[in-house]
Formats: sequence, structure tokens, C-alpha cells
Amino acid sequence: MEPMTGLSAQALSRFRNQVLALDPGGDRWSDRPQREVREYLKNRSELEALVIDAAKRRRSIRVHFLDELGLLNVAGWRPEDGEPAVTVWSARREDPRVEISWGGDSPTVSHRELTGESWPLNGVPLSRLLAKNAARAVYDDLRREIEAELGCRLGSQSWGRPELVPAWAW
Repeated sequence: MEPMTGLSAQALSRFRNQVLALDPGGDRWSDRPQREVREYLKNRSELEALVIDAAKRRRSIRVHFLDELGLLNVAGWRPEDGEPAVTVWSARREDPRVEISWGGDSPTVSHRELTGESWPLNGVPLSRLLAKNAARAVYDDLRREIEAELGCRLGSQSWGRPELVPAWAW
């Protein structure tokens, strides 16, 4: 890959600074404790309301971040339309996993018991979905996606020469 020059390097550097400026701060590890999650599992109607609310709140925060970065209407970054369809995968002793898809006419939550199968590939721990600092969790996910797209960590020291960033490995 050829190094970027001129305006492209400046635009890349400005984009990096924009992404880093969106960092909401706060505790990265503010997931709900396991005992709290187990309590939610005992009351399915309360859990369903919490999960749907958390999914919608996260999508709203993501839309805000994408709008701030100018990515809201860019193909591949556009958030999903419709209502969430949530599947909660439970196992006896572990933090349940949650899969979310979008596009339904009304929000739905289904519960599945994990028996001998492996966890769903796209699932996230329920404790993370219900994290106390949702903005931090959404920002971390979005930042990882952007880093994967750029091929470089946004916090790496190689940004002293942004024209070389896409050509450098981590």
C-alpha cells in the first residue's frame, strides 16, 4: 500500500482526533455484576424490558457517535432500522449471552437454554449489554470497528506520521 500524502493524511489525522474526542470517559468495566444479572433472570418480564431498553439506548448512542463522525449515512455504517429481536442464551453457571438483530415491527425477546452447544458467535454477555456506562461500551465497540477498518489502533504512537498509518501493522 502506498503511503497517503497531503490532504489525505491531514483528513485521516483529523478523523482520528474526532474519534478520540468522542470518548465519553468513565469505567470501561462497568458491567452489571453476575449476581445482579442472575436476579434479572428470575423475573423475565423485567429482564425483557431492560434488554429492549438497553438495545434501543445503545443504538441511539451509536447513531449519535456516527452522526458526529459523519458516518451516519455511509453504507456499511448505517444503523439498522426497525425494532430489536433479542435472544437471551442462558447456561447454568455463566453470564448469559445476548444476540440482537434489527428490523422487526415490534420488539421481541426470546429465551434459549444452552445445552452442550457453543455460545452464539455474535452474542455479547448480558452483563455487558446492561453495563452501567452504555456510552463507554458503545464507544469501545465503535472504536474497535474503526481500528479494524483503518488497520491501526487509534491510540498507537505511529500516528506521528498519519500518512503511514494504513501501511503499518499494529
